[in-house]
Amino acid sequence: PPRSTLSSSSAASDVYKRQGVSISASPLEEKMPSLLGILLSWFPMLLLIAVWIFFMRQMQGGKGGAMGFGRSKAKMMNEVKGKVTFNDVAGVEEAKEEVEEIVEFLRDPKKFSRLGGKIPKGALLIGPPGTGKTLLAKAVANECSSNFVSVKGPELLTMWFGESEGNVREVFDKARAAAPCVLFFDELDSVGVARGGSHGDAGGAGDRVLNQLLTEMDGAGAKKNLFFIGATNRPEILDEALIRPGRLDQLIYIPLPDKVARVGIIKAVLRKSPVAPNVNLDFLADQCEGFSGADMTELCQRATKAAIRESIAAEEDRKKLMTNEDEVMEMEDPVPVITRAHFEEAMANARRSVTEYDLNKFEQFRTKFDPAYAAKVGNKTRAVINWPEDNSSQFQNKEDDDDDLYA
Repeated sequence: PPRSTLSSSSAASDVYKRQGVSISASPLEEKMPSLLGILLSWFPMLLLIAVWIFFMRQMQGGKGGAMGFGRSKAKMMNEVKGKVTFNDVAGVEEAKEEVEEIVEFLRDPKKFSRLGGKIPKGALLIGPPGTGKTLLAKAVANECSSNFVSVKGPELLTMWFGESEGNVREVFDKARAAAPCVLFFDELDSVGVARGGSHGDAGGAGDRVLNQLLTEMDGAGAKKNLFFIGATNRPEILDEALIRPGRLDQLIYIPLPDKVARVGIIKAVLRKSPVAPNVNLDFLADQCEGFSGADMTELCQRATKAAIRESIAAEEDRKKLMTNEDEVMEMEDPVPVITRAHFEEAMANARRSVTEYDLNKFEQFRTKFDPAYAAKVGNKTRAVINWPEDNSSQFQNKEDDDDDLYA
């Protein structure tokens, strides 16, 4: 039969009473949730809290943790570990002369303070890749008996806001604690790019890092006994504030290796390789003019591989000619030495990694920022200055002993 809809609860209770149905009601019992239910309901929140605590501890734990890339990786080497002398840097005699002058500044600063001079703050090593800029900086630290702190520019950059600037401060704190110290910034172009072009760079992160670097360089002071050396193969993109007087004001160009250096590189690469007596290394060095150290290393490796290929092919031909009845006996090496033919094959595939365009960029940079080099290239004579004979007003304020604003 069709069900009738009851208009109210009282009408329904009257119907149940007439039918003899007894109705009783009691309050519901409030059951306590089980421990498993509590854990299931709070598990997502507890998991998020645990993950947050883990990452915070890893960030504070330094290099060893999962977030260790957010910390500075500056390397500290004292004069005992870094036994590199100027004799180890071959082929850059002009650059070594300029660097040796810096060493004299750092080794005996009293010579220059006697005349009121101040120790220079830094130098910038520029040149093509693989020319020995890092090796020359280590030689400076060793010759002047100073500690050596080395850091690569990209190691200072992190994904965290403000962490890169903190890394710069950490590097300088480490250098101050190790004074007298030479602080070496390799690949300086990664953190010293000219300001104003950081659109889309996380709110100008590159500009903030450069500003922090300039602040630390100015705040080091002459009494901290720190010397800064920067190295780059892209000097044209550096901010000019880095190379103004009082910072990295001394420019040192590291050129491609000359003939003496090329001979030394070839001998070093082939020191464990048997070379035919008729291979003239001096002549080979002449053929490698314009090559960098990496290019000549590749050339020697190609010649070695050519000799190995020829030896393997000769062994295969010998096995084909031998029959099963032939006695197995030791045979001489078919290619015992690296011959001229192997070097000729390597020279056919050799390449120069440093182009004339790259060298022209260094030429333009030196002409712009190095007046001595510009005068040398332009064949300009030294200007004659007509000094006045009246010197009565010289040094009238002898009592003025204020600190130099640009120190």
